[in-house]
Amino acid sequence: MVRARYWAGCGLALMVFAGGAAAQSQCPGEASFRSANSNHPTSIVFRNESGSTRQLHWLDFNGRRVSYATLPPGGDYSINTYVGHPWVSTDTTGRCVAIFFPDAQPRRIALTQ
Repeated sequence: MVRARYWAGCGLALMVFAGGAAAQSQCPGEASFRSANSNHPTSIVFRNESGSTRQLHWLDFNGRRVSYATLPPGGDYSINTYVGHPWVSTDTTGRCVAIFFPDAQPRRIALTQ
């Protein structure tokens, strides 16, 4: 299981932005991210280990958030997705906590922030 507080060096590109001056809703760089056309399916299981409710959003082909799930503490969400499709984890106010870029390997990601 990949912990969201660490860089995942085994292929899953992972950027985490949390706390501090991040009273803004987007993570740095989020406005420039969007899904790319891909024929490479993959899957992710997100597990919320943060102790707070988290929301999951797909960044569509225009870079807009598309809401997919609300995870209570301890909740899981499994998604079939594609390589090149970014996912954003937010708090309940929409403030970005982390951005995930899946690779071709099925992954389990623990949201710890």
